[in-house]
Amino acid sequence: MKKAGILMTIACVALISMPSCKKEHNAPPINETVNTNLNVDQTYSYTLPANANPEGFKISTQSSHASVSTIAKDASGNFVYNYTPTSGYTGADNVVISNGGEEHHGNCGGHHGNGQHKGKHHGSDDDDDDQEHTITININIGINH
Repeated sequence: MKKAGILMTIACVALISMPSCKKEHNAPPINETVNTNLNVDQTYSYTLPANANPEGFKISTQSSHASVSTIAKDASGNFVYNYTPTSGYTGADNVVISNGGEEHHGNCGGHHGNGQHKGKHHGSDDDDDDQEHTITININIGINH
């Protein structure tokens, strides 16, 4: 019985003294909209802003009328969204890009990909880079500009 009491005390002390994974983020999420006009079959590239997520941005809603709609790193290490409409397509298209993918936690012991922390990067005092950031790109192709 003494052993159970000692083990329970040790477990309580360990839980109380562990650093918390939760960190208050007062900054609201950033929602950005980009509108662009393209000629038929014209390609488009958009350099995404820097962010603390080492995985960068991910496409959360894929475009409907693209032959190419991808995110890649350029020679400088920047994440760039690249878009090419389906050949001959005219009309509207859009894509939604966000940094809410897998995250790294400096004091939480690893990666969490289950959305538990809403895509935040913890363990740093620099909260400007780790805000949730969503970019909606509206693309008009071959429509009178």
